[in-house]
Amino acid sequence: MLGLEELRKPCSRLKRDPAGSKGGALALAFSCIFFVFCVFPSMSWAVDPEALIRAGLMEKARQISWQGKYQEAAAIYQQLIKENPEDIEALLGLARVLSWQKKYPESVAIYQQVRELRPNLPDGEIGLLRLKAWQGEHSAAEEGLKALLAKYPERFDILFLLGQVTAWQRKFEESVAYFRKLLELYPDNVEAIKGLANTYKWMNNTNEGVKLYAKILEKDPNNVDALMGTGILYSQAGKNKEAIIYLEKAKILAPDRADVRAMLGTLYSYNAQLDDAVTELQKSVALEQGNIGNYIILGRIFRWQHKKEESIKLYQKALELDPRNTEAMVGLGRAYLNDDRWDEAEELFLRAQDIDPNNLDAKDALKQLRRFKAPEANIRYNFLESRLHDPNRGRIDSTFIDHRGTLETFFKLSPKTTLQIRYQHAQSKQLGLSNTTTNFNVNTDTASLGLNQKLPSNFNMRFRADLSRISNNDSANNTSNLLETENDFAGYFILTKEYRRHLLRFTLGRELFVNANVGFSTIEDINTYSVSYDAGISKFFSTLVLLSLSDNSTFNKLKQDHAFRARYRLPKYQKIEFEYQFRYLSNPDTYRNTIGINFQNQISRNFRYEARYAFTASNSNFDFEDFNRNTVKLFVSWDINSWLAWSTDAIASVYRLNGENDYVLNLQTYLTIRF
Repeated sequence: MLGLEELRKPCSRLKRDPAGSKGGALALAFSCIFFVFCVFPSMSWAVDPEALIRAGLMEKARQISWQGKYQEAAAIYQQLIKENPEDIEALLGLARVLSWQKKYPESVAIYQQVRELRPNLPDGEIGLLRLKAWQGEHSAAEEGLKALLAKYPERFDILFLLGQVTAWQRKFEESVAYFRKLLELYPDNVEAIKGLANTYKWMNNTNEGVKLYAKILEKDPNNVDALMGTGILYSQAGKNKEAIIYLEKAKILAPDRADVRAMLGTLYSYNAQLDDAVTELQKSVALEQGNIGNYIILGRIFRWQHKKEESIKLYQKALELDPRNTEAMVGLGRAYLNDDRWDEAEELFLRAQDIDPNNLDAKDALKQLRRFKAPEANIRYNFLESRLHDPNRGRIDSTFIDHRGTLETFFKLSPKTTLQIRYQHAQSKQLGLSNTTTNFNVNTDTASLGLNQKLPSNFNMRFRADLSRISNNDSANNTSNLLETENDFAGYFILTKEYRRHLLRFTLGRELFVNANVGFSTIEDINTYSVSYDAGISKFFSTLVLLSLSDNSTFNKLKQDHAFRARYRLPKYQKIEFEYQFRYLSNPDTYRNTIGINFQNQISRNFRYEARYAFTASNSNFDFEDFNRNTVKLFVSWDINSWLAWSTDAIASVYRLNGENDYVLNLQTYLTIRF
């Protein structure tokens, strides 16, 4: 009988048996004519055209189903069944495709039909046990398969399913044993090799799994499942770039495989390629609309991108498909939390805990929400010391020292409104080192009331009003005393508008300071008006433009303070960031150029630190020489537990001015208590 290739392409036999001469070709031609007119009619019983058509359709249905074109494959199987309702092979193919589409009731009905048509054929029973396993009834499926294995000890699909079912129950040693037995019986069977490789994949055994997938790819370089499995194993080993290479090749070979698209989208999200991740996951959702996992992953990425509405819709769609899916509940709750819908978020977290009391994600999300809603108190201590050699103000050397203790409490009145109540005690003094006298020494007690209000269209408004009472401390030893205790107001107003990676900020501020330049000290103020634009050009590059005016009551004239800053984060090592800043100040005109490097590291979930070094070069038309400054900054943050956190911000700067080394030391430490 002719082979399949010959039946598809009759001339292919001529290619394998060419005639050696013109005479040979003529002889071959006469032989073909003789075959057609004399022999073929007598062999018509051996080649059934309808059987050939059916075989071709069956092969096509199998191929396109493996490519993820389930509806097209189902249509072919249904056509074959329509022509022959008892076509067992077509019935089994249709049941298999329906099960891949998770249409379990329809698949069960067909397997039962097969069992009724052929009671002695185990395929129907095997199909039903496979469905049980896929629907989570692993123990029952395993028991039934073992009973069948006793009757059919060398049946491929029984051993294969047992290897899968035991692996799904994390009985990995048993799974490996079943697949090894299968490979003893069928040493070169690609599906058996793939089954064992999948078990190693679930065991996170990258080395053994990759070896087996490589063996498959040697036989079939375009095997999509092997490419995908290799990619998953590399991803589990943290090698996302290598994983993406394999998944991208799998996508080219099978562009309509929803699982390939979903996995590639997930890998892109791990690699922070969020736009690419969205593209792949949206395609996956379009190909397989009933797959809840794809909706959840895409919803999570939209939440990371702060696309609240899109994220919420996807999680809601997932819950429509499965109202008891706790992962979708927690994801939707987190999306509601980002959208300031606290009550709805809390309800979802609680419902997820009721369904699964051991759900850690639901517990963590509920703790985060309640911690976020709870009042919060900050206890802060600030120490500042600076030495300045400033002959222009009549002092050879002077040191300024400031100690501040602050207690502030934040009350969240609603998801969009936070109230701040603050009390601060400060002791500020200036020492003249040339004669060891104290120029001034004052205490300042400040009570503050502030509000943070989220407004529509991504606007946010903050303001704080301060009432300060300033009085002498140990006034007998001061050369520049306050004449009397003074009360005065200060504070700020900030309005921001956020749009994706862009932030526009407008600020009005008033702060107080002690002026001890001449005679008795006085309390002066600085009124500042500023606008800034922070633009995230890309994930790695951002710029900031700041325009500011200050009205200093001491000098009765406006001072300009304008700055431009650019930051660049290394793509391959994102813990390091470079910074350049240009700053212009007026009265006197001064130009400052700063180059800095930042390093930040998250050691654990609760502990992180940041270090910074910057060098500033400055020139001025004022009557002292150019100076430069070296600054080192260290920031440490530690979330001790859910209700207590500690952080410290330390800055040390050394100035070079007129041949003298001056310095600024600033230490701030915070203790945050969440009730």
